[in-house]
Amino acid sequence: MRLPAWMRRSRPAGARYSLRRRLIATTLGSSVVCWLASLAIIVGVAWNETSDVFDDALEEGAHLVAAFATGLDPTDASTAGALATVQGRGDGVRLYYQVVDRQGRVLRRSRDVPDRPFVAPARVDGDDETSTVRHGQRLWRVHVLHVEAHGLYVQVAQPLEARTELLEEMAEDLVWPGLVLLVLLAAVNWLAIRRQLRPLERIAGDIGRKSPSDLAAVPDAGQADELRPIVQSFNGVLARLGEALQSERRFTADAAHELRTPLAALRMKIQLMQRSHAASLDAAQQRDLTALRADVDRCTSLVENLLVLARLDPQQPGSLACEAVALPALVNAVLVDVAPAARAKGVRLQAEVQADVAWAHAELLRSALRNLADNAVRYGAEGGQVCIEVKQLPAVPGAAPAVRIAVRDDGPGVAAADLRQLTRRFFRVLGNAGQGSGLGLSIVERIVGLHGGQLRFGDGLEGRGLAVVMVLPQPGPAALPRAS
Repeated sequence: MRLPAWMRRSRPAGARYSLRRRLIATTLGSSVVCWLASLAIIVGVAWNETSDVFDDALEEGAHLVAAFATGLDPTDASTAGALATVQGRGDGVRLYYQVVDRQGRVLRRSRDVPDRPFVAPARVDGDDETSTVRHGQRLWRVHVLHVEAHGLYVQVAQPLEARTELLEEMAEDLVWPGLVLLVLLAAVNWLAIRRQLRPLERIAGDIGRKSPSDLAAVPDAGQADELRPIVQSFNGVLARLGEALQSERRFTADAAHELRTPLAALRMKIQLMQRSHAASLDAAQQRDLTALRADVDRCTSLVENLLVLARLDPQQPGSLACEAVALPALVNAVLVDVAPAARAKGVRLQAEVQADVAWAHAELLRSALRNLADNAVRYGAEGGQVCIEVKQLPAVPGAAPAVRIAVRDDGPGVAAADLRQLTRRFFRVLGNAGQGSGLGLSIVERIVGLHGGQLRFGDGLEGRGLAVVMVLPQPGPAALPRAS
């Protein structure tokens, strides 16, 4: 059913709302409406039933008055006493009577009753009737019995307000228990709806815990029938996304692998040209070939980095084959790797190793540290210095022991606005003359993430340059094996 336009415009497009509050408001509102309707029905039925009972009492009182009025001497004191019993209190409601002749004169009446008839004899249509009339300032319910043989009209009346007061008392007696029941109903509805919506919260938690590398399907076993299509649709999206990522990674790996061979062949041809035509080439041509070979080397490095990322992306944290890695040997190996580039640029390499062993994937950790050292040499200052610092961090409350590996330089550094983008793939700081692909820190961040660690940035040496810090959590000292 399509809602009216004014109801559709009641909530702004895109406005947030709570499904739980809507359900509680709907159930409680419908309960209140049903309660009010049922209260009205109960009061209405009670009014009709009590009115019938009181009307019967009026009729019986009229016959009783008629019997006394026609069978006894009106001047007899006993007759007066018998008639006085009619206005006694029955169930807390008082009845009043009048005995009226054909001329409309009141022959006998109850105390506190006007001396003129409730209903004039001329207005009586039949021998026996009950009606509601206004007498003075009050409404009365009157039963008129026509005793034709004696020419009398016996009228027994009751103030209508007596009935409404009884009805009000009954309604008040019903309201408070009803309000208590409504409060209990609201509490029960809130608890029940909260319990019934817990599957949504669990699904939201399962989805919220998903990481970019976790595309496993959300389990739909035991889910409600209404939620299962949502979970299945979301799992379908995850499956398609996983297939797309796999295709992208496969394409990247295949393209990078296929490019390695022609790039290697191209580099060899450039070297052969430089060697075979060394005598015939002038200095400018030699510089051009050298620059061309450097470009090929940069392309080869880019291809190698793409292959590394293609291998690392599908990995999950905790899936690495870790071992005890001797940190002094690792740092020395990395220094040997970057020594040629450092000598070419006049950079002095230093190392401060204050930890013996790290629990990590040896090859990946070496690749990450080599990337950091190579970046420090490449983007650092001419004739500057690069320092590799390794330190064992003790366990603190709420955190496991860790190894901190920092690579610091004294180069120009990086602006604060660019620090958060350094790990973006293919991001390079503008105005930097160093040659690179913009993938080195992305690889380092991925390796650190696979080890469950953190990658941080800080100040370099002597307040200049940049420091890139890897913090790798470690098992307890008793569980960490010693390096051989």
